[in-house]
Amino acid sequence: MNPRPRLIVTLPARTVAEVRSQRGVAVHAGADVLEVRVDRWTSEQRSRVGQLFPSPVPLLATLRSQAEGGEGPNDPTERATWIEQVAGHPFAWIDLELERDPPPTPGHAGTPPRWVGSRHFPAETPLPVLEDSIRASPERFAFTKFVVPASVERYYREIRPRLPEWVGPRTTVFTTGPSGPLGRLWARELGQPVVFASLPLDDVASTGPPVEPAQVPVDQLHRSWAVEPGRKFAVVGHPIAHSLSPTIHAGWLATERRAASFVDVDVASAEELRLLADPATGERWDGWSVTAPWKSLLPGIADHCSDSVVATGVANTAAFGEQGTSVDLTDAEAVRRRSLELVGEGAWDGTEALVLGTGGSARAALYALAPKRRTVHLLGRRAEAVERLSKELGGRPANPRDRHAVGLVVHATTFGRAGSGPLALDVDGWVGPGTTVLDFVYAPEDSTLRRRAESLGARYEDGRRLLVYQAADAHRIWWGEAPSEAAVASALRRVGCAA
Repeated sequence: MNPRPRLIVTLPARTVAEVRSQRGVAVHAGADVLEVRVDRWTSEQRSRVGQLFPSPVPLLATLRSQAEGGEGPNDPTERATWIEQVAGHPFAWIDLELERDPPPTPGHAGTPPRWVGSRHFPAETPLPVLEDSIRASPERFAFTKFVVPASVERYYREIRPRLPEWVGPRTTVFTTGPSGPLGRLWARELGQPVVFASLPLDDVASTGPPVEPAQVPVDQLHRSWAVEPGRKFAVVGHPIAHSLSPTIHAGWLATERRAASFVDVDVASAEELRLLADPATGERWDGWSVTAPWKSLLPGIADHCSDSVVATGVANTAAFGEQGTSVDLTDAEAVRRRSLELVGEGAWDGTEALVLGTGGSARAALYALAPKRRTVHLLGRRAEAVERLSKELGGRPANPRDRHAVGLVVHATTFGRAGSGPLALDVDGWVGPGTTVLDFVYAPEDSTLRRRAESLGARYEDGRRLLVYQAADAHRIWWGEAPSEAAVASALRRVGCAA
């Protein structure tokens, strides 16, 4: 196994005081070096940069230009003035942009060199340009960093095959965008000398989002590299930035001190899903949580399917192992668990329910509610889909002439998510004062369903509890034991849902 890369945490701090607050968290989580992004600072704060010293860990000063995704100046003269000012302070490293900052002279290098060379390429930069730039990397830097925007498909077809020849003891190459987490998770296997990481997810609420969304939390990488190799998990979907799954699983991984990382990967096509799962790429996953729109495709890449997957034709959890890929439908377990709680609370008598939708979540809900033991009505936009799904899973097409309030309504369409359009299914008549409405969508952008349900006297619950429950079942599949009830309660609080 290659040596562990040095972990450089990019601080989102915009002031000296924020650096002081954040560096303790970063160091405790495993940071070796802290990157201070002074391009994000006001001129008044930059004049106080000397107050960062002495520092308990080495500091890297970066003035990222607007041309390369930062907030700093592009003009080389203006940059030179700032760099000269910063060089008067005891930063361990100072970042120079290869495209606009003069390279250091031999007299400036020192032992070891204080200078880091970097280049952030524009999107769609041709491969020959990347290769020429990376192979021409100057020798007068402590290390050089190249960053390439890339989709998952471009990463696996163009970038990943060349990383073994591009990366070296003093050269590091990463991607941003959908593929960004991939090279960081496998940085040690690739021989990357350094990895730029973010603060732990728990600190995002107080510090703001990471400077670079593709960065992996430092605590996860630090724990992962304590063993060889650490385990790797992801939530996969499109879009995926809204997902709370990394927050939930990160909390459990930290509490249980698991040597593992959990990231989100935006997979834009069926081909990207296939590439992501293919061990021939050199990257072997341990598990996925899969969300829309790929639940129906996941069984197609599996070697083993659970009974719930065989029955419904959809899956949302994958486990990768020596015996192949196994898939399961933990959404069904989430609905089953919550429905039993509602019965136990006296909120539902367990006899009659309505499911809205005909997609993967609707299939999970129908399977979980066991229509053979109760009446489960199904309401969807396309009558043929409703008929087919009802026959497959034992539901009953909702009869518009027989509308009556039922005890449980499960909303399993995409309504409420960004760009989903208006609510297409009319719940009037099916919802009343004794109804509980369970919504698979968590923190919906459009609150029409909630407002309508509550106006009819129903109790509404968004999808955060279901999300935590399905995550707990996925955790059980991956680790052989479910998180404790205290850990589940903590996760519910973490996502803003009362335990």
